[in-house]
Amino acid sequence: MSTVAVLIVLISSFIHATWNFLAKKSGDKLTFFWLVMILQTLIYLPFTVFFLHKTSISLYGWYAIFASGVIHAFYWYFLSEAYTHEDLSLVYPIARSTPALMPILAFLFLNERLSLSGILGIVVVLIGVYAISLNSFNLGKFFRPFYDKGNKGIIFAFLTLFAVAVYSLIDKIGAKYVNPVLYVYFFGITSFIMLSPVILLTERRFLIKSELKNNKTGIILVSIMIILSYSLIIFVMRTFPVSYIVSVRQAGIVFSVILGTFLLKEKYGKVRLTASILIFIGVFIIAVFGKM
Repeated sequence: MSTVAVLIVLISSFIHATWNFLAKKSGDKLTFFWLVMILQTLIYLPFTVFFLHKTSISLYGWYAIFASGVIHAFYWYFLSEAYTHEDLSLVYPIARSTPALMPILAFLFLNERLSLSGILGIVVVLIGVYAISLNSFNLGKFFRPFYDKGNKGIIFAFLTLFAVAVYSLIDKIGAKYVNPVLYVYFFGITSFIMLSPVILLTERRFLIKSELKNNKTGIILVSIMIILSYSLIIFVMRTFPVSYIVSVRQAGIVFSVILGTFLLKEKYGKVRLTASILIFIGVFIIAVFGKM
């Protein structure tokens, strides 16, 4: 990859970590994301109308859109709960460790093979994820996330990780049938429709005004940042191998720990930074050397 391409991916990664930082600072996280979805729908609308005139969506494409939208709804719910109960510097690295889970799922469901380098990378990521979830490198606490009932944030972070892995597999299939812009737009609407009863038919409906009042700037910025971050990655993917882009993109894990530690004053900065670097190295090994 050229220096310019690496810089673009790093900027995209920083933007991605930053919108997660802004979401962590919001009041009710799910209401915040729901409002972001509304604004995103408006922003994407002109592009959607344009591409609908250029292409059509097959039945299989609609199946993929619906399935991805359903999983994304769970993703937004899990992520909001994770940030409600735990730190940015803990949740983000776990949730973004999908490259370690994807080869396993691809092996189980898509009959893709795992190389020795891929297995090594997965092991390194798992060590980093567990270290960051334990806030230490103490192997005596290895199974703490499974028996500590007070660890809702970690549980929801892992659920977010699984949701990302599942919708990534669905999106890999859906991309064959649907224009990317239309795909993102319509699965976003599906998620919005699914989450709307959770907002409008519960006490969260009373939080909409306060969230708009207190986090209006954050809602606008996150709506723009999500689209901008995605667009930058798509731009680079046109020229350079996806494996390299995926590896460099995980620098967002390190950025999130830095933002959480220094701006949100979260604890365990040294351990989490070390663990996040391990995760980054593991993902790099998977992305660059993990293919058969």
